[in-house]
Amino acid sequence: MVRKLLAAILAVTLGGSYLGLPQAQGAGQRNTPTQSYYAAFGSFYEGDYLEALRAFQSEVRGSIKTSQSLWIDSICYETMCGECYYQMGVLDQALLHYTNALQLYQRFPDWMLKVRFSDQTIRPAAASARKMVPWGASSRQSRLGSYPSNEEILQVTIDADQTIKRGTMVQQGYLFPITPQEIIRCTTLALRRRAALLGPVGKFDPLSSEVIASLSRVVGHPNHWSGVWIDLERGLAMVEGGKEGQAIGYLQRSVLAAGEFDHHMTSIALLELGRQALGRGDYSAAAKFFEETTYSAVNYPDYGVLEEAFRYGTMTHLMANSKGFYTPLGPAIQWAKAKGLRQLRASLLLCAAENYAVLGETKQAAAMLDEARVTIGRRKMASGSIGARLNYLSALVAFQQRRIPEGNKALEAAMSYMEHGSLWLFQIGMADGLYVSGAATSRSALDLFGEVLRDPLPTDWGMDPMESLSVLTTPQPLAMEHWFEAALLRRDVKELQTAMEVAERTRRRRFFNSLEFGGRLEALRWILEAPSAYLSQQSLLQRQDIFARYPEYERISQRSQAIRTALGKLPLVAEDQAAVKEQTRQLSELASIGAQQEAILREIALRREPANLVFPPLRTVTEVQKSLPDKHAALVFFATGRSLYGFLLNYDRFSCWRINSQATLLSQMQAMLRDMGQAGQNHEMGVKDLVDVKCKQSGRQVLDTLLKGSPADFSQPFDELVIVPDGILWYLPFEALQVVVDKQSQPLISRFRIRYAPTLSLCTSQGPSRNAGGNTAVVVGKLYPRDDAGVARAAFDQLAEVVPGAVALRSPLPAASSIYGTLFQRLVVLDDLVSSDQGPYGWSLAPVDRGKSGSSLADWLALPWGGPDVVILPGFHTAAEDSLKRLHRGSPGNEVFLSVCGLMANGSRTLLLSRWRTGGQTSFDLVREFTQELPHASPSDAWQRAVLLAMDSRLNFDSEPRVKHVPTDEAPKASHPFFWAGYMLVDSGTMPEKAEPPPAGPVIKVKKPDKPAEK
Repeated sequence: MVRKLLAAILAVTLGGSYLGLPQAQGAGQRNTPTQSYYAAFGSFYEGDYLEALRAFQSEVRGSIKTSQSLWIDSICYETMCGECYYQMGVLDQALLHYTNALQLYQRFPDWMLKVRFSDQTIRPAAASARKMVPWGASSRQSRLGSYPSNEEILQVTIDADQTIKRGTMVQQGYLFPITPQEIIRCTTLALRRRAALLGPVGKFDPLSSEVIASLSRVVGHPNHWSGVWIDLERGLAMVEGGKEGQAIGYLQRSVLAAGEFDHHMTSIALLELGRQALGRGDYSAAAKFFEETTYSAVNYPDYGVLEEAFRYGTMTHLMANSKGFYTPLGPAIQWAKAKGLRQLRASLLLCAAENYAVLGETKQAAAMLDEARVTIGRRKMASGSIGARLNYLSALVAFQQRRIPEGNKALEAAMSYMEHGSLWLFQIGMADGLYVSGAATSRSALDLFGEVLRDPLPTDWGMDPMESLSVLTTPQPLAMEHWFEAALLRRDVKELQTAMEVAERTRRRRFFNSLEFGGRLEALRWILEAPSAYLSQQSLLQRQDIFARYPEYERISQRSQAIRTALGKLPLVAEDQAAVKEQTRQLSELASIGAQQEAILREIALRREPANLVFPPLRTVTEVQKSLPDKHAALVFFATGRSLYGFLLNYDRFSCWRINSQATLLSQMQAMLRDMGQAGQNHEMGVKDLVDVKCKQSGRQVLDTLLKGSPADFSQPFDELVIVPDGILWYLPFEALQVVVDKQSQPLISRFRIRYAPTLSLCTSQGPSRNAGGNTAVVVGKLYPRDDAGVARAAFDQLAEVVPGAVALRSPLPAASSIYGTLFQRLVVLDDLVSSDQGPYGWSLAPVDRGKSGSSLADWLALPWGGPDVVILPGFHTAAEDSLKRLHRGSPGNEVFLSVCGLMANGSRTLLLSRWRTGGQTSFDLVREFTQELPHASPSDAWQRAVLLAMDSRLNFDSEPRVKHVPTDEAPKASHPFFWAGYMLVDSGTMPEKAEPPPAGPVIKVKKPDKPAEK
């Protein structure tokens, strides 16, 4: 009780509470709504949101029950309960209370007509009324107005008792004192907060439309100065309803009353005009609006608006790349301390910490954070939005200090809050709810999903990097699926293409969600380190900007390139000890530089730096179609939680269909894989199994199920098919699916070339042609566990005879494989790859240093950037090897998809992976034939040639460990899909460099012999 009394005294002393409520009217008025608000706001502005909420819900609400102005006090009560929840990040409850406040307002939208204003004109305030502040002075040519703290409103009460006694309804009218500006302040706060909570959803919100409609009517006294309050409400209501363009005029008119006087709401109007200017990118205008807001919010106390003005002012300063420190912050921090405004001071300290961090003054930034922690203490503020900002900036400063573990921990705490406190994520949930409930049509849902499920734009990173990062790190699979379904419902070709593009975005987002920082680090690695030929002009400009702001990164990046150039001149596997020592030294320095770069990247990732999500790229269906050569087609699949869809496109046609039963398809796939001998990774095939035709029948069934209802006809000749699988189809060997041509069943690989891509946009190449030269690093191990060490060695010897530059890696490696691998042009792993329990990035790409630091695929993703252009892994394992018995029910195929994306994100363009490992001579032959042909043909052409050669070759039972050894007169050919269908060629259509024609020799003119003279 003492604490609340002190809080009440504090509020009175400061001349206003958080909302600037009127001061108490006398000591005898106990337990009134106004007195209770003071007590509640004392706790609120101390940062004890929970205690303030309890006070609002108990004492204030109890006071309202006895109040004669029930609806007025209820609006204030609902608004401030909403504000407590808003600051704590309980957004659903905040929205509920703000909505309640506006619904109460809607019951009496014309209440101002009943107000008996004592003054029809505004009296100028005394010259001493203008409060001086230490951070500056207003340059606006306006005067302060003097407004009565109380006005009278005509109240009409319906007396139910009199109605019963007399049989008639008696209405009693009386004048009741109110403070109209506080009703306006609460209403505008509810409008502003609902606009922030709803975002793009506001244009579909019925209450927003109702408020706009109500305010379009006459709701105030004509030609009265109070019309500026109504203009402000109209402008804010239009912002909430998504009509920002129409709002500007109302907001501008609401700044001055009677065209010359500031008023209690001037600061709110200036703040919103600043926000609109900032959204347009007009930093100069925005900065001026926010500065002027701070002065007005002090003259007519509104410390919540004051906090926002300083926060947005700092944001504008940083987004505009203004030099130096945002000067108003220093004196404002001391002023807030002197006034006892704890919440304001904590926020200002955080603004200062970020500004110092951007300037590279890490010591000062850390000091500001320490002071903010002391200011916040153990108050509920620590677990609210201010606490999340503190954790986020603590992570940023920790990364600047190269304290990576501490930074990761602080960032994790910030993102934990954002899971429930993110406005953007909240808007995604509301948009999804509108679609599921049927409140939004498919057309409206498409537009709405397009806004809330977009990738963060450069302006998003500039405005709020914490929000942008939370969207990238938080999976939204259901909302993405509903976006896809909304596009399918339209059924016209344009929207079906939109559905395919949504599926593309869903795949990308799935990959981003699996990475550190939601793919933000990977985006920065590509922009700063990938070859320029892979980047757009915008990404290259972003590289220049980041280099200019982070000269230390540019310096060590140049040093990294110099080291790699020097290493490229050394043999990949050196024989001379001096060369080995030098290579080891330079690789060690390269690893050290990579670690330094990664630390700086974490700092950049948390800053307001725009960075395109370069990989996987995102292209429209039309762009992909234009890039497909003639007689090439793309077969794309997308699996939702309920259905599987297929798309077929070439350069001028597009079609879509639904695959009826995923359960039937799964059953058929399992039967097909069993017919191919996939009963376990070491299951042995008998000779009878190799001549069995059951796999052809099951292959036809699977293809019929996939293509039923589609226009696809694979019996017709064309050159190449690119497949984008999804879900269980990552385990399906499309090469072995059967099509009947001239009454004969043929595998698809014999009809046309086949390759795979993880996304539609990676179906066609966007980079340079492949260099035919370079080295080929080969890991020589045991492709089959029971093999002798000499088996793979003999296979390597055969490979080295036909592939120039092929070298076998030796153990121990001169550096971790993720560092050493940056020197490889091609990597062939003749070793069994053991699956990892640590996810799709936990397995070792080059098993020479398996289990050691720097060997996992996750390590290969880190800097230094880049890996082998070609990766061949005939020992890769998937769930196909036991006929999908160990299928992951939640996300089948995801481990393959993510592994493929991870390999390609490291710079690889061509991958050859096995769905099951055969481990015999046929496997070695396929790898050798494919590798030796790559310099001269496209990967799909080289792979088809290798498969057709293998299918026509005789088996050597002694060199096929997964075939039972039986005496036979003549061994069968390797035509059974067990030997060749388990491989998946993932490629983006990379072509080899065209050989330059030999230079023409000098032209030698030969003189014709003289014609003999006639006799």
